Amino acid sequence: MNIEELIDPELKPILAAMPDFGDMTADPPASRKMLAELLAAAQGGATNESVTAEDRQIDRADGSAPIPIRVYAPAERSGDIGALLWFHGGGFVLGSLDQDDAICERIVEALDCIVVSVDYRLAPEHPFPSGVDDCYEALRWLTESASRLASIPTRGWTANAGVG
Repeated sequence: MNIEELIDPELKPILAAMPDFGDMTADPPASRKMLAELLAAAQGGATNESVTAEDRQIDRADGSAPIPIRVYAPAERSGDIGALLWFHGGGFVLGSLDQDDAICERIVEALDCIVVSVDYRLAPEHPFPSGVDDCYEALRWLTESASRLASIPTRGWTANAGVG
């Protein structure tokens, strides 16, 4: 059985319209640009007025360049709410902070929570484990900053969850 036989017939036209990324590792900057353009077109640039988004930076423990993050929150909220840490897709080679704006906004609206999206470093310019280290730094920052973000452990999440 070949892979084509496993794909739902309704999805085949969508897959046929997708660009061929080829070997993404051969030219990561070109692949990133192509993905960014595809995702920007798919999102349509619409923003959700019931959600705010603020770009911030997290200082790294080693003092190197800060980690860009985007904090999404309900525009109006009362009381304490939870938080979700979001890492965009792309296998630590592709993707960006901007690619999941619409998804993060929908999560905020659906779950009434804060979403912190991380713009971790990408390979091959930043070899493994650079991106993973950035994600861990973001987790540490979120657990230390939870009360300042008005997301305290009222929904089964503790302020030190995941930090060893």
